[in-house]
Amino acid sequence: MAKAGRNAPCPCGSGRKHKHCCAAAEERLAQEAREDSRVGRAIADWSAREHGDELSRAFEEFQPEGRRIEERDYELFLTWFNSDRQLCGGGTPVERYLARPDLDSREREVAERIAAARLGLYRVRAVAPGRSVELENVLTGVSTLAVSQTVSCEVARWDLLLCRVMPGEPAPSLWGSALVFEPDEEPELRAELERLASEHGVPRDPAGLAEVFRVASRELLRFDPPSRSIKPILLTVEGDPIVSARAVWKLVDPAAAFVTLDLPPDLLWVGESEDETGECFQLTADRAELLACRPLPPPGALYFESSFDGLPERIGIGTFDLCGCELRFDALSEARLERAIDLVSVLLAGNAELIRRENSPIDLHPAERIDAFAFAEMDVLGSDHLQEYLRRWLDEPNARLQGATPRAAARIPTLRGEVELLLRSIENQAAHARRSGVAWPDVGWLRDELGFTSQLAA
Repeated sequence: MAKAGRNAPCPCGSGRKHKHCCAAAEERLAQEAREDSRVGRAIADWSAREHGDELSRAFEEFQPEGRRIEERDYELFLTWFNSDRQLCGGGTPVERYLARPDLDSREREVAERIAAARLGLYRVRAVAPGRSVELENVLTGVSTLAVSQTVSCEVARWDLLLCRVMPGEPAPSLWGSALVFEPDEEPELRAELERLASEHGVPRDPAGLAEVFRVASRELLRFDPPSRSIKPILLTVEGDPIVSARAVWKLVDPAAAFVTLDLPPDLLWVGESEDETGECFQLTADRAELLACRPLPPPGALYFESSFDGLPERIGIGTFDLCGCELRFDALSEARLERAIDLVSVLLAGNAELIRRENSPIDLHPAERIDAFAFAEMDVLGSDHLQEYLRRWLDEPNARLQGATPRAAARIPTLRGEVELLLRSIENQAAHARRSGVAWPDVGWLRDELGFTSQLAA
């Protein structure tokens, strides 16, 4: 995030110049953060000198695979080693450091705060980029405003943070690196906390689960939610596997074919083809009919959907290109290709001869796949149809809600928590999109529609 100029309007929105408003407080916080970092580096350097052998053994414990790790993971490791790992003979490195008699009062005060920065799991409730985050403890519900000039520029409302909150004045701050999880991953994190509680013999009540952050911090810092290992499966809106499917016909009378293919709303002329050599028609289908035949989705299902301005209930299921005496059809599934072939055999009987049909897998690199289809069931969120899509979403059966619609599930006590997670995910995606400069409309109205008015709108 770019630093505001001293004579620029203050980012807090007060209307005053930055130098007359928040600049002094921000510089004081930055200075305190630099001092905290200096003491943290001194602790790390001292522990490496005095306990190098244990540091090496601890690294094998933290990263048993022995593979090269990223800088962020190494920072997580160092913080864990110095703050949590017990040394031979007892005590953590930072506790041993505090026992040194040569520390001055300022260094001792900072080291004590670092020692008190315990790992915890928090929901992000609000963000002031470049300044602070409002955190809600997942176990207790207690809220804390924590100073952070870096993490606050990376997270958005409803992100989950596995982080250390360090006491301080005038406000606590974040210490060390933070792990960021998506709102949907909260149930998996809770399940892991309970598993570790059983493994370490501590109660599963809030106090016992809080103890897990101390006795099993290494396991938590290396935890990957199982859902992240599920390979995404690309599906059409009706639930068929996505492939690249094409059929080609030879035409006797192209002009007659043009007239026949102009058949709204099933066939819509949309202008010239992409290569500007012919005319393009979209084959559409009723969205409700497609959804009605969709089976329960497998884990990792990501649906691709294309809709039209002015026709919110129609879905584009393929494209006809009429180029001279050749007619081509491209679709994303074999079933859609069959539908087009049957349609042509009826509409263009005697005018079109099928000369070729083919299909091949769409092989996206995993990273590209996530970028292109990041919003499971919500891949139109980045389009102009977001508002229409979400209004339909309210009243469509949802597999995560045992087949109930979000509107109906909001009235069922056992499903209301899952609806809340879905809402948080939508609001979180909207916040991240706006942070990236993507124009997103307000989605807070969804809470009013579903009766979740106790939460602030995103």
